[in-house]
Amino acid sequence: MADPPAQLLVMSASYAVRGNRAAEAQELAERALACDPYPPPMEICNVLIFVLRLVECYDTLQRLCEDLLAVARRRGAMQELVGISLFRASALCDCGVVADAEADARWALERADEVHRMHAVSEVIRVLIERDELDEAEGALEQCVDSLSSHSIRVVPFLT
Repeated sequence: MADPPAQLLVMSASYAVRGNRAAEAQELAERALACDPYPPPMEICNVLIFVLRLVECYDTLQRLCEDLLAVARRRGAMQELVGISLFRASALCDCGVVADAEADARWALERADEVHRMHAVSEVIRVLIERDELDEAEGALEQCVDSLSSHSIRVVPFLT
């Protein structure tokens, strides 16, 4: 029997991880990654990356990010490159690879617009906090755009 579409597998993985069923979520995410086309469309990769982070499948997540970056580079999709770099920075920080996380976050910050800029600043701050550079982290807040002036629903996580 053929697998369901990747989008259904990713959504099922998301429900599984939220239900604290990590092994099931990992298996569903791996099945989604085996579907054609690979890499999956960005619309579902955001959720897929979230799942892979929560189940701590960092090697798989890094490979996926590398493949997504290659596709985005070919298309010249700068803000997509920024978003993927931020996902990768966050995962690298989770793994304790702080220098690489900082490189990705600072690269993204230099190129980010609006919501991506807020995300990039938050990742730079996270790295600085990991290094116990609290004064620099506070200074990085000044680089953040006014989140209340944005009309995007994507700013909500940054308002809390």
